[in-house]
Amino acid sequence: MSYNWEALAAHTNGEFDASQFEAAAYRLVTDQVIYQGDRPKVLYALIEQFEKHFSEALSVLGVRVTVNRVLRYACAIPAHTKVTPASQSHTLMALVLRKIYDEGVPAGRLTDDGEVILDAVEFEERYKHETQRELPSKGDLDAAIKQMKRWGIARKADEIVADDVVDSGSDAYFIAIRPAIVDVLGETALRRLIEWKQEGTPDKVTGTEIVEDTE
Repeated sequence: MSYNWEALAAHTNGEFDASQFEAAAYRLVTDQVIYQGDRPKVLYALIEQFEKHFSEALSVLGVRVTVNRVLRYACAIPAHTKVTPASQSHTLMALVLRKIYDEGVPAGRLTDDGEVILDAVEFEERYKHETQRELPSKGDLDAAIKQMKRWGIARKADEIVADDVVDSGSDAYFIAIRPAIVDVLGETALRRLIEWKQEGTPDKVTGTEIVEDTE
């Protein structure tokens, strides 16, 4: 991409340099979602402060940049194409997480960071209900959650400090569904999960993509 980050950095009176702008733009394209708490923390600060410039720079790639200043994250969403190939199991897991998040918002389950927290037991029950499948083994589940984290839509939360969450044992862990899931997975995602349940056949969700064209 061609953008004069040097000139932009010069107007920040030494607060930021061109390499930091370039790193932020690269991470937006590769990671798709950057939260305020992600390291280095300067990335979100840059994008939030210079959203217009990042939008202009990435528009030539057909990427739309949005910043959610309430929940403090930035997204880079392809405007016209679907990308990021995903396996069938990862796709189903992401779709289930999106549905749980949507139901958790009106139910008042959001944390201060805009996440919906659930334990592994609840997720297993919901996964079985929505997909008519058994949840993957612990090893495969851990790998899948790591992939969800790379997409910026969920993370494994081993330590949850909340009045309404009780650790049920040393092996228990929690999943935090992150707010950018509504940006990464558009409304089409929910329809696809409904279609899956209606069809009930594994070959209906194959060779798919996680990023949805929301237009």
